[in-house]
Amino acid sequence: MIEKEYNEVIRLLRSKIDYLIENQFAPETIAFNRRLLRVMEQMVSKLKKQNEDKEKERLIYEKKMTRIFKNKDEQIEKLESICLIHGINDFPSWMAHRHSYLVSHAVFMQNNKIVKRPYLIDIEESR
Repeated sequence: MIEKEYNEVIRLLRSKIDYLIENQFAPETIAFNRRLLRVMEQMVSKLKKQNEDKEKERLIYEKKMTRIFKNKDEQIEKLESICLIHGINDFPSWMAHRHSYLVSHAVFMQNNKIVKRPYLIDIEESR
């Protein structure tokens, strides 16, 4: 949308310059308007370049975040699989606890060498 207005301003400036030339206005006035036109064109070029650079940065960041989230999802799935392999299938009851509680509980059990067996133990594996 801004580009449309920009193109209109450039068109008006060019027609003004043509008018000034045709009506033999002072060379300083014509030169000033040409400088104004050049500066506006440079400004818009810089803005377009900045927008392109920002879009490239956004795409790079988006790809990076997608990789991070995919990696985290894979880690969660791996941990859930390990839990299921070891017979821990009551995820909702454990997930209802706060993070700090679970970490402190795990540290406490590790420090005191306490091992809690899962509710369901595969009989074939225990033989």
